[in-house]
Amino acid sequence: MLEWWSIVETVEKIDGHLRLYAFWAIAVTGLLLIGLWFLSKKIAAFKESGQPINDPKPEKLKKAAKEIRKELLDTQQERDILTQRLRTFESESGKLRDELGKMRKKVRNTADSTGSFQRNERENRYDDGSIPVTGDAVDELEPVKPAALLSETQRKTLMDLIEPGPKGNIDIVAVLGNDHAERMAVELNDILTQGGWTTNGVSRSAFSKPPQGILLTVHSRDTTPTYAMFLQKILAATGLSTSGSINKSVQEWSMTLVVGEIKS
Repeated sequence: MLEWWSIVETVEKIDGHLRLYAFWAIAVTGLLLIGLWFLSKKIAAFKESGQPINDPKPEKLKKAAKEIRKELLDTQQERDILTQRLRTFESESGKLRDELGKMRKKVRNTADSTGSFQRNERENRYDDGSIPVTGDAVDELEPVKPAALLSETQRKTLMDLIEPGPKGNIDIVAVLGNDHAERMAVELNDILTQGGWTTNGVSRSAFSKPPQGILLTVHSRDTTPTYAMFLQKILAATGLSTSGSINKSVQEWSMTLVVGEIKS
């Protein structure tokens, strides 16, 4: 029960932080829009005043306006990601409250059943204290599948962010001999393919110095796919440790996702 309360409190704290970040992004977007409007007015005033074309001031204003537009697009993208995470955590918070209510009810029912069983057990004991056994032999227990490394919240957040975004082709590699890395690679492969990405499955490779967490590798900065930065942002937004590197063995305009050592 303490664990459930801890989860609910954590979700509520994250919910508050995300709301603060979302309000911050909206405020910054508004300031950028106001700055862009003022710059546009100044450029229009310069044009109406008949300034010479070689005058450096309008060019500087145009360059500043271009930089503000770029910053505005980046801020809007961050705001959209924060808004989506906020919606996801609000939904998960409600589900956790419902599950907590069900767990309380289940605990009460279990306590009632346990008390009833103990009373019946005392009534059915033999005189020597042994308990009679009836019925068929106990069925063998089914093997328990290992728990998923990505939580349900992380999986839902990834799917919500991947589906509307750009799609691409990506190779997924797991560190050979690392069970957690292979399981994480399989889970990411499933999510990406469900979101519309093209993969070649999961391959295994040995590394003299395995990377930590997730590593996105490209051929060079000039041949980096347009969707590489998008994928890095959403993986980081989901709470996965993600970094990037350049490797000439990777084909140009393609990307390799390496799943390194993952802590259990």
